[in-house]
Amino acid sequence: MRKSFLLAWLLACFSLMLTVKIVAGLQVSRWPVFLLASLVIGLLNSFLRPVLFLLTLPINLATLGLFSLFINAFIFVLAGYMVKGFTVNHFWSAFWGALLFSAINALLNSLLGSRQVHWQIIRQVPQPDPDRKVIDLKDYSLQTSPEEDTPREN
Repeated sequence: MRKSFLLAWLLACFSLMLTVKIVAGLQVSRWPVFLLASLVIGLLNSFLRPVLFLLTLPINLATLGLFSLFINAFIFVLAGYMVKGFTVNHFWSAFWGALLFSAINALLNSLLGSRQVHWQIIRQVPQPDPDRKVIDLKDYSLQTSPEEDTPREN
């Protein structure tokens, strides 16, 4: 658990480094800020994003989920206010930065496998009810009486 958290955090930090290099309007003063900013973004995504998504569910449904991109941008702007040294100059920098950060982070996590999902399907076999009476028919055979074998006359 700790190993996968640490790997996911470092991948998020690397994703943020690439995002800051590519998107104009995002700035980080020094390298320890990358660690703190990626941690804050991860925590905001874990705790605040689901609440915001639930509150904006009608508009999210109306826009077929595209409004969630603006929620991600808001998370980036909020992280910029919370972390000293992580600067987001304007909203569109946050929008494109959040989009690129999510894409890079998802790509790195899928390539390096820090977030492995294991699916397990368990089929439960119903247990027989002890009060239920079951007739076993394998010892019985179907026999016809001799009267039924003779043809009937009409």
